[in-house]
Amino acid sequence: IKQFLSEVKKGAVPQSWWPHTVASHNQIATKEIEQIFGFKAFETPKPTKLIKRILKIANVSNDDIVLDSFAGCGTTAHAVLELNKEDGGNRKFILIECENYADTVTAERVRKVINGYSFSGNQKTELMREKITWSLIRKCEKIRTKIKALEDSNGNKYDQIKKEVKNNELIVTGIKKIREISDGVGGSFNYCTLGDPIDIDSMLAGDELPLYSTLAAYLIHTASGISVGECELKPLNEVGLCHITEATNYYLLYEPNVKYLQSNKGILNEEQARKIQCDRNGKRAIVFGVGKYISQKVLTEWGITFCQLPYEIH
Repeated sequence: IKQFLSEVKKGAVPQSWWPHTVASHNQIATKEIEQIFGFKAFETPKPTKLIKRILKIANVSNDDIVLDSFAGCGTTAHAVLELNKEDGGNRKFILIECENYADTVTAERVRKVINGYSFSGNQKTELMREKITWSLIRKCEKIRTKIKALEDSNGNKYDQIKKEVKNNELIVTGIKKIREISDGVGGSFNYCTLGDPIDIDSMLAGDELPLYSTLAAYLIHTASGISVGECELKPLNEVGLCHITEATNYYLLYEPNVKYLQSNKGILNEEQARKIQCDRNGKRAIVFGVGKYISQKVLTEWGITFCQLPYEIH
């Protein structure tokens, strides 16, 4: 849409060409990574300024969720956190990374940006640049005198005055070592690891049976949206109670053993159902198992919902 500038509320519409003054560049992105980690922790980072510009053009509002399915070194999270700090927004981010640096680089960058970090490095200031020509070589004594004057006048400003010839140019650079603390931008995030997939066909064939804790965590999450750490899940009594909430008791009659699943031990019977009815204390009870010897009509009267495995996994 073509509009007069006076008709546009938020300035001119974005152009398709973004100069480095607007979107930064890869050298700046590399310096960002080196400042945060103290070394080049990622080969191809993107500048935070670039991602912030994309988010602004996308008109990401203060409560939106930004998804980055290939998170890399975590620039998207960095950009979202900085935007929140700038305007007091409450934007959230979801980063997905499958490589082995997901924790040590991607998540670690987010931690450092949130909490702050110390960094050190060299600040370089170019003091002189001359193209090497025959005329310059003939004036070598004057050039040495000029460089000596630069060293004398700037010696107290820099830790080192570096002289080098690069791409047919004589370059004199002042180098100052810096050690600073970067304040954190605030915010928080959760780091989660995706577990092994649970495949119904494999379970029916008796192959790759998941651990009790893995299956219990998966079932509780799909049934209620509650995330429970696998280490916390184990049978708490003889009828498979594995998790308790204010409203519901969760039961899992299961062992990662084909003989168990083929026996009567994993099948809900009347005796077990009565025990579950007694200890649920008026709460709802959800029971996962491979089968049952009592009708759902009776179970419903007792406040019990039965879910047959593996069909009810999803």
